[in-house]
Amino acid sequence: MWRTGILLCTCLVSGARADLATELARAQKKNDLAAEQQLWKAVRTKHAAADKRAVWARIMATLDPKRGGAFVSAHLLAERLVYACVEQHDTGHLEAATAALAARANAKDSGKHVALVHALAIAVAAQGAGAAEVCEQAGRQSWPELAGMASIAAFQGAKGDAKRAEEAVVAAMLAAKDSALAMAWAQPIKARLTTNTHAVSAVTRVMREIGAITVQPLGSPSVGGSGTTALGKRWRKLGKRKPIVVLKRTKVLQLSQPFEKFEVELAARDGVKLHAHGGVVLALNRWGAGVRLLDRSGQGQAGDESEVPGPFELIHRLAPGETWTLTKSGVRIR
Repeated sequence: MWRTGILLCTCLVSGARADLATELARAQKKNDLAAEQQLWKAVRTKHAAADKRAVWARIMATLDPKRGGAFVSAHLLAERLVYACVEQHDTGHLEAATAALAARANAKDSGKHVALVHALAIAVAAQGAGAAEVCEQAGRQSWPELAGMASIAAFQGAKGDAKRAEEAVVAAMLAAKDSALAMAWAQPIKARLTTNTHAVSAVTRVMREIGAITVQPLGSPSVGGSGTTALGKRWRKLGKRKPIVVLKRTKVLQLSQPFEKFEVELAARDGVKLHAHGGVVLALNRWGAGVRLLDRSGQGQAGDESEVPGPFELIHRLAPGETWTLTKSGVRIR
């Protein structure tokens, strides 16, 4: 732990983004989750006001694109870059992001979501051609953020797909009932469809139906404190491929922590919700999860870990029937 602290301070004092990126890659290669956790937290803090795309791209370039990291993954950073291309209607870093997504999609245990994000990246490069189909597939899987981004890409590009995309995204928004996503989608959709009164009316209707839904503020879950957590007690005995957390998507999210024989069922919800138990803090968003903290030392969490890091939140998405497993060697989805 002391080595991680010294390493972290050295990176921060140097002020070089490359140092943090290189050390993150090194930590993942060594399966050092403690270092990965601290370094990723440093990135979020240090670059909170920076150009996120430059940060994402630099770190993405250093990480193994085939690997599902616990706290940060190349393909999840690539996903954020593709979404930024859609939102800002440019192709900055798109080629590198597409390559990272392809590498992960072709890797074992990558899950279906990354392949569909890769398809969106290809569609964006093709000026929207094929984006409507991505939108429809994402809607069927209940992945509203991907559906929304694909719909905007279709509106911006291939005019022939605009109607199909509009219908698909409205359905996805209604199914998701996610007010934050609806707000993000409304402006670009309306701007693109100013002459299509039906589409504008549909989006307005969705906004009205979703508008009453509010996202509950996050609490500050306690995972440690004066005692040692279940994870802290068992950490040293866990092999690098031994499951720490298992999350399966059925009609609910079935979450288990095998190291302490803990199981619970959770309903999928909009917004980011924190789930803390036994020394593990997860960020859950509908049918997906990201790791926020692993209390391997049993000392509990720092107060700022309960804060949502905005655009740095990285979530692994699950298709129906898929299982997300976290181990010391990373994340796999089957």
